Amino acid sequence: MASLFTFSNKADLIEFLEDDGSLQGYDSVHLSGHGRGAGTDAPYFKLPRGRMLPEDFPEGCFEGKKVALSACELGRRGFIAITNY
Repeated sequence: MASLFTFSNKADLIEFLEDDGSLQGYDSVHLSGHGRGAGTDAPYFKLPRGRMLPEDFPEGCFEGKKVALSACELGRRGFIAITNY
């Protein structure tokens, strides 16, 4: 099963991830977007209207899931290593 969900702001993405049923039935999650790591002390995943820092992702939101993150520069800064999932 594949579905596409789009989020333009941080609050909507967090609300979705905090809902235990949102990702039920999915084995994998792919987050695709822009990211900044170079030239900043705090790497972030960029949304059209906001930013998600690693600590903004709800703890355990990706538990038991395979997660792919496609976002410029974030892989170079250890963004995944400090995300709470």
